[in-house]
Amino acid sequence: MPSRILIGVTIDDSLQFHTGLPAKLVEDGWDVHVVSGPGRRLEALASTPGVTTHILPMERQPSVARDLIALIRWIRLIRSVAPDVTLIGTPKAALLGHFAGRICGVPRRIYSLFGLRVETATGVMNRLLITLERATIRNSTEVISVSHSVEKLAVEMGLMALSKSTVLGLGSCNGVDVRRHRALAADTERSAALRKSLGVVDGVPVIGFVGRLTRDKGLPELAKALRLLKERGVEAQLLAIGGVDDESGQTALHLLEATGQLIVSTGYIEDTAPYYALMDVFCLPSLREELPNVVL
Repeated sequence: MPSRILIGVTIDDSLQFHTGLPAKLVEDGWDVHVVSGPGRRLEALASTPGVTTHILPMERQPSVARDLIALIRWIRLIRSVAPDVTLIGTPKAALLGHFAGRICGVPRRIYSLFGLRVETATGVMNRLLITLERATIRNSTEVISVSHSVEKLAVEMGLMALSKSTVLGLGSCNGVDVRRHRALAADTERSAALRKSLGVVDGVPVIGFVGRLTRDKGLPELAKALRLLKERGVEAQLLAIGGVDDESGQTALHLLEATGQLIVSTGYIEDTAPYYALMDVFCLPSLREELPNVVL
């Protein structure tokens, strides 16, 4: 009987952090189960031999009633799958999944600590997130921190003991395929066609941003920088790749559009790799970022 692992994230898009992992675990003899909210990435995984997928909708923001429903679903799922190991990341999935795993007696419960939302929270929300983060770590048997810096911060904030955390290598969510990026950058014909389809203007420097459009990504600060360039007579255009994440992101997008510089906003793009070749400068002014794949 092969060992069984349950991999979980809150929203389907976060499965990109585990690209290739389910198939590799199957190759190594594991019975692999993956759970997240609905989406195309989860649907694609369903066709991977040896991988069983489960849809479990979860709210990213705190919601007592919906979180209780999701917790009950987690408990039912874990009792049904009966995993030997759970590997769960992202705040809501980790909070509910590891609590359910502890109730159901899962022997190894690994928390993938991708980042700390508490860094940019204030007041009541700050205290709530600290409490929830401590609960998640307490219900986990071990933590894999995405970087030494996030591990250090979590220890300094009193969220966990250093002995509970591991950083793989120098830290990474899942690495970046450098060869693919180089090949795309060398394909000048494809880049020119993409540039034209987006309306990127020739001869004007392109500043690139990739990420969720939200205040925490530092978009108001980026808008200030674009205004400063405009005031100093420096023309630029911003290529913003990412979907509007919340109300603060919509507000930030309006701030960017009001700078007087050309703004090309693509919305959510599943495969961002071809777009980097269009950029002269890459800028990630994020207020919190533990190990950003977009910078790698």
